[in-house]
Amino acid sequence: MPTARPLPAAIYLLADHLDAMLAAGEDLMGVMHAPPAAAATADRDDALIACLARRATVERIRTLELAVVARTLKAREHCAQLLKFDATFKPVASLFIGGTALLVDAVADCADATQADFDHGDGLLAYLRSRQLVAGDATCFADDEKMSVCGQMLLMRRVPLAGLLDVVAAFLDALDARFDLYRQDEPADAGPPVAEIEPAEIIVTPT
Repeated sequence: MPTARPLPAAIYLLADHLDAMLAAGEDLMGVMHAPPAAAATADRDDALIACLARRATVERIRTLELAVVARTLKAREHCAQLLKFDATFKPVASLFIGGTALLVDAVADCADATQADFDHGDGLLAYLRSRQLVAGDATCFADDEKMSVCGQMLLMRRVPLAGLLDVVAAFLDALDARFDLYRQDEPADAGPPVAEIEPAEIIVTPT
């Protein structure tokens, strides 16, 4: 049953960030890479094309990963306002806060990549290994190697993607069920159209 009290803006913002997390996560799960057919030859240009295509795929994965993390941080900020407004959300909010705490710790890695640069520079293989997108003992890319993102991907090397999306989806469903977020702004049903009534003719009788 939707609440009768006006909703704080923080609840709408929280829902928007959770929805954006789901969208970015779903896009992430849809990323796939298949080497160009010509890359199987020994031609130098074909090998370069294959490398550029692989890097483009990894950069898209990185971009979407950071989008999920950025939205997570903003959603966490609005959880406190939600609990002040409706304390019944404490269990699901606590699950979300606890499940994303490791991502907060990982933000420092985005700002300071000194250690990573020292260890492996901008190596694609090291990045993919740390996210469990390739085998942990992989030492090189095969010419015909395909790649896709699965739910086991570790966001920022810490949090499984599928598990996070499940928590976010449950949180968003709970918000919508409680506050009717996606139907509040729909125009009310005005009922059937009212037929126009012709103005009655007024006859003035002289006295």
